[in-house]
Amino acid sequence: MSPTSPGIGMYSIKLVGHVQPHFPALTQAGQPALMNFPDSPDGHYFAANIPIGHKSLVYLMAPMMRIWAAVEYVKCGDTSLSLLEQGRQAAEAQPNIIAQMRALAPQYASLWRCIRFLASISTVAQTLLHPQAGFANPPGKLGIWGRTVSRVHD
Repeated sequence: MSPTSPGIGMYSIKLVGHVQPHFPALTQAGQPALMNFPDSPDGHYFAANIPIGHKSLVYLMAPMMRIWAAVEYVKCGDTSLSLLEQGRQAAEAQPNIIAQMRALAPQYASLWRCIRFLASISTVAQTLLHPQAGFANPPGKLGIWGRTVSRVHD
């Protein structure tokens, strides 16, 4: 099956480490929010070739594997620059993100893309049990999930 469909766009799943939600620049608090990629031939290829408007589910790899967010890849800053240069400049403009990532996982500290958060999921229970996820209210259970999916932007 093709990853694109006329009028629908392109979609993927981006795998990230468990520390991703703990770095403000890599969350909706980022100005702009950022996604990092491995400094490898594949990392360079994917980071450079993901088109503007591409949407990804962001999947946390540990400690519990789950979907954490939905994001869209966007332009930022000086749009005459390459997408990787835009991401690099955005990362340099945010306090300590490059130094912190170099200390934690140096292979993920040099390739950056600007993103926009479309939605985020804050807990595992929300991931599985919220009615908007398509699952019915379990028999005998009332209101166990509260507000699950947070829309960040329309």
